[in-house]
Amino acid sequence: IFGTYFLPWFDLGDRVVGFGGGVRASYFPRDDGRGLYITPYVRAARVTGEHDEGIEGTGVAVELGAFVGYAFRLTSRLDLRVGGGAQYIYIDGDNDLGASTPFVALDAVVGYRL
Repeated sequence: IFGTYFLPWFDLGDRVVGFGGGVRASYFPRDDGRGLYITPYVRAARVTGEHDEGIEGTGVAVELGAFVGYAFRLTSRLDLRVGGGAQYIYIDGDNDLGASTPFVALDAVVGYRL
């Protein structure tokens, strides 16, 4: 699920919502996969939104970014990752729907170990 409800607050782009997917890789300096982590990622989504009041559009959104954070052990199989970072958001749509801006990024993931 993708959304940019916050971009109009800062006059950085349009509010859009949509659904898509992404890829992220994690690097852990420690062998046990806990502690500090670094995660670059890319996401893409098909979105709909409103450019000006009453003018709707559809398009594609792409995010590129990275997180730095800490992975906490919850149980022997569950971890909690919490981090922050930066991302670049690009939205291209019809009816002038769009955005092209850097923005802050927050990460919170519960992971299961096999």
